[in-house]
Amino acid sequence: MKSGPHWIRTRVVNPLTGDEVPEGEMGVLVHHDLAHFNSVSALLTEDAGRAVTGGFHLLGRVTGADAKGCSLAMEEFLAAAQGAV
Repeated sequence: MKSGPHWIRTRVVNPLTGDEVPEGEMGVLVHHDLAHFNSVSALLTEDAGRAVTGGFHLLGRVTGADAKGCSLAMEEFLAAAQGAV
């Protein structure tokens, strides 16, 4: 389970409608930064997740999304591991 700092709220939404999905269902993560009022306050990610009590489960990148952040490190690890076999 993951969660952000107390000023961040994460929602899990249907990527086609933008509607919030029920807890436990898979959707796309949207992070709302409640500390910002004069700039962008929401970030729609390409990360799949499920809302759970107290936070969310990060399931990985949405199919077809470019790898970023930790996903890049995992790709490099897998490529290195395949080369070592």
